[in-house]
Amino acid sequence: MTTEGGAGEAGGQATEAARRRFPVLPVALLALGIAGLLWSGIQEARTSRPRETGERLAPSFHFEKFGGGSVSSSELRGKVVMLDFWATWCGPCIAEMPTLLKLASEYEKQGVVFLAANRDDASVAKVQVGMFIDERAPALARYATFADDQTADTYAVSAIPTMVLIDRKGQVHASYIGAASERAWRSRIDEVLARD
Repeated sequence: MTTEGGAGEAGGQATEAARRRFPVLPVALLALGIAGLLWSGIQEARTSRPRETGERLAPSFHFEKFGGGSVSSSELRGKVVMLDFWATWCGPCIAEMPTLLKLASEYEKQGVVFLAANRDDASVAKVQVGMFIDERAPALARYATFADDQTADTYAVSAIPTMVLIDRKGQVHASYIGAASERAWRSRIDEVLARD
């Protein structure tokens, strides 16, 4: 009987020990999954936006302008460029557009060029931008351009609005994802102007 009871106790202890170890495997797998997601997020963040140091030459671009004509990066060398990737359906883009237009007009005298590079679907972009200008922002007409997918990719635009500030030497000074206040944009533009 001692043998049976001993075996029963040993079996009970083994089962209880197995129950205590069982949660370790799911927890370990969960931790590995979270670590993997964090690692992939860090990798994505590294590749999804230009470096914010001014050490990288801005990729060249050639945009069709709203209302006709075109503008290219080579024409703008020696000027600070505020390159804003936006869309008519983007709430934060719409909210910050009056601020950007105000700053564009104010800083133009200091050699700052504002380009509002639209990312609406190419098949309807001209109509959508025209309606947006007519209904909400007539002053945008002189700054509105159309950015193709390739240019957006070379600037690593993963979300909009994305603003890229290019210094007078044609280098990416910084890129910013998301809308910002007038004070924040003014500070960032002043920083680029002070560098040269």
